Amino acid sequence: MNKKMFKISLITSLFSGKGGTERAVINLANNLCNTNKVKIISVFTNKNDTPKFPISEEVEIIHLGLGKYNFLYRIYKLWRELKKHIRMDDFIIGQVPFINILLAIYKFFKIIPFECKTIALEHTSFFAVKKTTRLLTFITYKYIDIVVSLTQYSAQQFHKKGIHRTKIIPNVVSFTSSRTSTCSKKVILSVGRMSSEKNFVYIIESLSDILKKNTDWQLHIIGSEGNDTQNIYNTIQKLNLENSVIIENFTNNISEKYLSSSIYVLASKYEGFPMVLIEAKVFGLPIVAHDCLTGPKEIIKENDGILTPYMDSIAFSRAVEELIKDEEKRVSFGKNAVKNAKEFSPNIILNKWNNLFKELKDVTN
Repeated sequence: MNKKMFKISLITSLFSGKGGTERAVINLANNLCNTNKVKIISVFTNKNDTPKFPISEEVEIIHLGLGKYNFLYRIYKLWRELKKHIRMDDFIIGQVPFINILLAIYKFFKIIPFECKTIALEHTSFFAVKKTTRLLTFITYKYIDIVVSLTQYSAQQFHKKGIHRTKIIPNVVSFTSSRTSTCSKKVILSVGRMSSEKNFVYIIESLSDILKKNTDWQLHIIGSEGNDTQNIYNTIQKLNLENSVIIENFTNNISEKYLSSSIYVLASKYEGFPMVLIEAKVFGLPIVAHDCLTGPKEIIKENDGILTPYMDSIAFSRAVEELIKDEEKRVSFGKNAVKNAKEFSPNIILNKWNNLFKELKDVTN
């Protein structure tokens, strides 16, 4: 592949947040820019907003600054402004449904040329999108060149609605590490925004008896404030777990938190493709997660973690207790996790993207 082979735009609503979508967008841009000319177009941010994750100097950043406008004027401005920046691109990758719907409309009305290929990247859980928005994706995605899903389940849902031009490409892992956890520290870790869909209250309640039985173990929750923050603190107080559950703000040095933990837990109500699970595997942590519709089942293997039935708190707590009691199993799972994480390495995922670009260009030619 020649240096700077393609012009690629990644369009997102925000890129200055601390969430998984922002991290995935920046990771993809950082990897693609090695061989392509890449820009991130951020719809709602302005030039004073800075990313919370490292971004290559090779990536151009364009802020449309539409967050200050009301809804209707925002739609009007987006329609006018976005097309100015993407008409000369080889590939346009939309990161959220409302942007992808707009790209489909551009394509339908031939506002962007046939040679410019549109890619709808579905970052979020299939069912996390509002019903009206999802219905619009079913109608408009037929004009998108291809839909990229993170999971097999999401791709199948589009197939059922007659959208067959799909590809499954997982997110690229955001960390590499020469160090891994020894799985000897008595810390259970969970990372994520303290919002209700992350289900931290469920985790605390499920592990309450386990933590009271194993007083030398702690649950550490790392994340920025969300709509469930106060509920989380109230639950800790109600269950008298102030010494067993530690809440910490999100940190850019999250790698040290993984390294000083021995078990990773996740019990989200829904996920797209939870990067935290891949990161946990990179650092050699065994995982316990419940089986929400998409995400954990695509990442956890039998030899590196335990997948429990959705919202089955008894099975969830028993799985964690099993790993607490069996250090040999923790260590074994952790070593396997490191090996299994390699399937999400930058080289492998980038190769999938490059193959997709070639396929789409072959259709044009």
